[in-house]
Formats: sequence, C-alpha cells, structure tokens
Amino acid sequence: MARTAKKEEVKGIAVKARVQPVAKQAKNTGAYTLVRPHITEKASFLTSSNVYTLVVPVEMNKKEISKVVEKLYKVKSVKITTAPIKKKNIFNRGKWGTKGGGKKAYVFLKKGDSIDFA
Repeated sequence: MARTAKKEEVKGIAVKARVQPVAKQAKNTGAYTLVRPHITEKASFLTSSNVYTLVVPVEMNKKEISKVVEKLYKVKSVKITTAPIKKKNIFNRGKWGTKGGGKKAYVFLKKGDSIDFA
C-alpha cells in the first residue's frame, strides 16, 4: 500500500507531514493466511493429543481460523482456542526495543486427523 506525505504550514510554522493512504486496503474477505506453526516444547507435547498450535494474525477470529485450517490442511477442527502472545522488551546493540507480540491459536482435531507441517 503506497502512502503520500503532505507538509502543512500553520501560521508559518512547518508541521509534521500527514500520511494519507493512496489506495484503500482490501476489505475483510476472510482471505487471511496462517502465519506459521508455533514450535515450542509445549506445542510439540500437545501434538501427541491432536492439538496443534499456530501463530495467526491478531485480527483473525475463531471462525476464520477454522475455515483457513480446513482449506489449507483438509481437516475439520473440533475446537479452537486463542491466546495472546505478549511483547517482550529486549536490549540489543545498545538500544532498547520490543520483540514479538501477536496471537496464537490452539486447534483441536479429531482422534484420527493430523496436520503435517513439513
């Protein structure tokens, strides 16, 4: 999405440039994609009981997650729970910053179903 900046002057004083979107973002069509599998020790332990952990966009709700999982992996989810991923403060190369943040989804599947991430 391209953006243009315009400078404004108020009483002869330059003000910060205002950023205006040139093209509108596509409407919420449910065409989201899952970001990636969330690989941790806990997540790998849960796969033995047919629970898969995925990192998803923050805007996505449980119904949309269920539709995308069904389209991508051809499995029907029994239940989906979501949890926030907290941001972490880091100190790197002499500067403070933040790392991470987002949303993860736990996808529960039937006993015979499985998802292969490879």
